[in-house]
Amino acid sequence: MRKGVILILYIVLNSVIFCMDQFNYENYKIVVTSNRELSFTNSKDAYFYTTTHLNKNDNWFSGWNIAGIRIFNDYTLYIDSQPLKKSKSKVIAYPDKFYRYYDNNKAIEIFSMIDSISLLYFEISVVQGRKIGFSVDTNLTKFTGTNGNISILKVNENNEYNIYITPLIDGDIAIANNIIVTDKKNKGFIVICAKSIQQAYDIIKDFRLNKERYLTSRKKRIENVLKNSFILSSDMNLNVALPWISATLDQLITKQQGYGIYAGLPWFNQYWGRDMFISFPGACLVSGKTNIAKQILLDFAKFQNLDSTSKYYGRIPNRAQPTDIIYNTADGTPRFVISIYEYILYTKDFSILEQLYPNIKISVEGNLKYWVDNNGFLLHDDADTWMDAKKDGKIPFSPRGIAANDIQYLWYKQLQITEYFAAKLNDTNFAKICKNYSTKLKNNFSKFFCNDKYGYLADRLDSNYIQDWKFRPNQLFAFELLEDTLLKANITKLCWEKLTYPWGVASLSQDDDDFHPWHHCDLYFFDEAYHNGIVWLWLNGIMMQRMIEFGQYNKAYELFDNMSKQALFQGAIGSLPENADALPRNGKKWADRSGAFLQAWSNAEYLRIWYQYFLGVQPDLINNIITIKPSIPDKIEQLFTQTSFEDSKIKIFAEKINNKRVLTYIYNGPSRFLAIELPFFEKFKYEAKNNDKIEIIIERNVAHFTIENKDGNIKFDLNKIPKYIEYENKINKIFEKVDFCKPLLRKDLKIFKNK
Repeated sequence: MRKGVILILYIVLNSVIFCMDQFNYENYKIVVTSNRELSFTNSKDAYFYTTTHLNKNDNWFSGWNIAGIRIFNDYTLYIDSQPLKKSKSKVIAYPDKFYRYYDNNKAIEIFSMIDSISLLYFEISVVQGRKIGFSVDTNLTKFTGTNGNISILKVNENNEYNIYITPLIDGDIAIANNIIVTDKKNKGFIVICAKSIQQAYDIIKDFRLNKERYLTSRKKRIENVLKNSFILSSDMNLNVALPWISATLDQLITKQQGYGIYAGLPWFNQYWGRDMFISFPGACLVSGKTNIAKQILLDFAKFQNLDSTSKYYGRIPNRAQPTDIIYNTADGTPRFVISIYEYILYTKDFSILEQLYPNIKISVEGNLKYWVDNNGFLLHDDADTWMDAKKDGKIPFSPRGIAANDIQYLWYKQLQITEYFAAKLNDTNFAKICKNYSTKLKNNFSKFFCNDKYGYLADRLDSNYIQDWKFRPNQLFAFELLEDTLLKANITKLCWEKLTYPWGVASLSQDDDDFHPWHHCDLYFFDEAYHNGIVWLWLNGIMMQRMIEFGQYNKAYELFDNMSKQALFQGAIGSLPENADALPRNGKKWADRSGAFLQAWSNAEYLRIWYQYFLGVQPDLINNIITIKPSIPDKIEQLFTQTSFEDSKIKIFAEKINNKRVLTYIYNGPSRFLAIELPFFEKFKYEAKNNDKIEIIIERNVAHFTIENKDGNIKFDLNKIPKYIEYENKINKIFEKVDFCKPLLRKDLKIFKNK
């Protein structure tokens, strides 16, 4: 972003005009000249996956998938019986569709899905030629005939479904070698999946009559997502990556079984309780989708296990899909309860408790009945945490029973939140029960999980309560159970230097004998590596959060910036994957992506950290306070954006001038307290009213405040607290010269010995 443009934005901001007229959908197009992955959903129950330049996709999950049923893998377009070669095309991708330009623009394809309908849209413009054609791979379909100008194919994986293919504009078709052919004046093809010819006719008729409305409605919906994440800054990658990641994550919010969030594509196009509620803040709260957030909570609560004789009594599902529900997760249910509380923080909507408090109470009662020991710890099976891969579905590759450190934190939060809700609803006896257990748990945690010899947390206690000292990132979640701030700082540094590569956070230290450096290789079954070394991008969130909390926001932003670049330049366009190898291979300098090509919690944690920790906006509408803890990295010299929730909006402008950070906030909304918390400074809180403006100029040990409101200007200074300066020096000493983990492949690892 040129400084002249930023200056214009500054003038606009000082005029209290938010320059949304700067929004231009064309700014978000991504031109692709070599092969990339690309996916879309219909925001209901279907996704379409393709690659930009492969003539044929051979992956079993390629193509069109509806509620877990594969419809077809790939398609080919034709001009006068000659196939158009994707490998020789140029592709321009947008968050709602893509354009493919074949053979120097002799043919142009526009592809889009349609919201909430099982329909694919292919518009084809042809410069030369008379006839256009369309065919799908026959490995998942069987041609069965025609009905008028509709070609019919049977879906092999489900006898109830057929594919119906017809011209975009009503016109004749011919069939030749399973290719549907029509005149080029008919502009393309519609592909429908339906259970009957009558249902197909109804969809076709409706779409032809309302095509522009459907296409415009989809584009406007996605444009609103982009506008809500609109940002202009000196970091050009951030300007495009943040809105794109917001849009691709929004694709995963579906209505397959009520509202929910797909865990990821292609493997996880169903609802996973753990994944859903890790994704919940980034997918729904920081993006302002609070109405959808509420519906997700209400809809998923319906799947809770209410069988009091089951050991899973009170749990929400680990996975809910149309064919089955399973409950083997210890962390999904605490995260569900935490999400209810976070929803209320963003909305002050306590009405949700009228429906969900019984679910919340049962979730605690089920744990107390079947899973809690005398120490207050929540016990669980070996594969009931997020590290859940098992050999042959039976033997855990990464056993974490009977008490993992992150599960104890989540259980502690579940108890605290349930205590608060119980007290609010005058269920005083149950509030006391929750208080007693949370106090017992916290009092016992350090005794069992800490040891001065190691300087970090045990990952778990085994069935004999013996500590497991494998160095894993799970301990980053358990900080609220620790009192020693310097210990937490040291753990954060260790996790950065021992686990955090420039591409993400590893699931096990490379120093461990059980370390697996790559996801897929010839040395072992790939699931052995799943939680024993390879990188999980969702863990980048908690890692960056801890670094920012200790003032290391510049180093944290290096990881964040790399995530932006991955979304823009690697793999699936505009999205973050599930995994990456821990170590680069074949002489490369960067690790390969792996796992699901679009993973909800990876994208969601990117967004959560941006809004709640780099921008630092943390609403607590329960207490009518919005806390702002800014950690804008030095790399971003200028920034203009906003964040919205419920009835409030904060416009944010930041710039760096002569090593001074200048921050400007304009608050729009009802009277509400704003608390500005700068690291190591005196805290500041005041009651802001609509259109109040705060400007802060931060120097080393002093921050100059100016508040502009309808009554005039108020100027004052805040200083660093002297005793905190000494503490800041200690923290900075701990993190002095902190750097990413340096990839190192040990030749004495078990994987080589076993080979």
